[in-house]
Amino acid sequence: MKDEGSILDELVKAKENIKRKYIELKTGEANVQQLLSQTFKPIIDPLTKISDTNHSTSNEKNNSESNFNENYQQEIENWFHSADLDKTYGPKKLSDGNIILGEKEVKFIEQSIVIDGNNYPSTPGLIQLLFLKNPLIYSDNDLEVYKSILIQTSAHLTLKSKKIKKTGSKYKDIIRKLFPSGGHLSMKLQKNNLVYWDNPNELVDRLRLLLASKAADCFTKFAWAIALKSKTGKEVTNAMSKILIDRAPKLLQLDNGKEFYNTNFDNLMAKYNIHKYSTFSIVKACIVERFNRTLKEKMFREFTARGSHEWISILPKLVNEYNNSKHRTIGMTPVQADLNPTSVTIKQREINNEKIKFKVGDNVRISTQKGVFTKGYLPNWSTEIFEIIKINKTLPVTYQLQDYTGKPIAGCFYSAEIHKTEHPNEYLIEKIIRKKQNKMLVKWLGFDNTHNSWINTRDVKI
Repeated sequence: MKDEGSILDELVKAKENIKRKYIELKTGEANVQQLLSQTFKPIIDPLTKISDTNHSTSNEKNNSESNFNENYQQEIENWFHSADLDKTYGPKKLSDGNIILGEKEVKFIEQSIVIDGNNYPSTPGLIQLLFLKNPLIYSDNDLEVYKSILIQTSAHLTLKSKKIKKTGSKYKDIIRKLFPSGGHLSMKLQKNNLVYWDNPNELVDRLRLLLASKAADCFTKFAWAIALKSKTGKEVTNAMSKILIDRAPKLLQLDNGKEFYNTNFDNLMAKYNIHKYSTFSIVKACIVERFNRTLKEKMFREFTARGSHEWISILPKLVNEYNNSKHRTIGMTPVQADLNPTSVTIKQREINNEKIKFKVGDNVRISTQKGVFTKGYLPNWSTEIFEIIKINKTLPVTYQLQDYTGKPIAGCFYSAEIHKTEHPNEYLIEKIIRKKQNKMLVKWLGFDNTHNSWINTRDVKI
């Protein structure tokens, strides 16, 4: 009975305690924070220790990073005092403390090289390539980054960006290999042209972009297209620079328009060591013209399906379809050919392996440039006779000519554009300009005014 009484007393006390705690919690009088602290003490104490440790470590790390950055800046400063400092291609320190490389300001921040917002990771090899005339230790990746920096800053070009500086062993051992004449390229020749896209809504909506700059690899048929706002040299140069970021050709065939023959475009060609040329022929850029036709066909099919002539948004899609479509002439898609250009090049060489029909010294006439509506009975060949002075073993073969006075003719000519002939014994007079005693100034039929000449009256047959 005594034990039962003790148990009953404990139960009564427990009931009173529970009731008191309940009232305290309900009225807010309980020290809730103390209860929580006691409850979670086994968890909170270890976390507090970890936090204190991390805080201490963080302070040490910040101090370490600060010291490291100071050491990095001092290291960069020391390179400017190197006996092997590259003063031709390397960075230069200005009087105000700023550092420039070529045409750009360069900043060395926290193990990074910053140029116009572009960050390049600073490595010992890259630093040597930037600062030294004779860098010794660097990786292939360092060379790739160094090339990107040179392209961005033009540090390897002359002041007016006309050509590559060819000075010292660094050019011979490094610069020349980074910028070979067409080296490391999958394409051998490109043709580039501009096309004006006819727009039925042109009179209503003059804000549309009506020009597109296109380039086509003649061997792989791979094509690029970028929409333009205008046909100015600056606009075309900016578009071409985007195409050349990933690769650059050795030769670039162009129309002889002002959009390609200007200072801006010349500087871009010099930057990538590209030789541009024009054929001055009506037979030009046939691959690009065929690409234009294919692209327009695809575009107008889209216009019909969409009920709209807005083409800018669908241009990338259409070009991608073209590059992934099988071409009859190469037997594969341009994308496949681009991955394995060697086989395509061999096939093209077999197709274009034509015989040389003429020899240096041959007298030839030039094909007259007939349009679609030119009368068929008009002469097919020029009256003026030219002489072959050089044979270019290109694909296909081309010929360089000079007139009878020895003046070279601009451009080259294909075999189909010239015809072998003999000098005629007589030339026809178009008109007599002036007479003086027994001489007369005449204009020859088929020749321009630069060939006007004085002849003896007795030599004229009527």
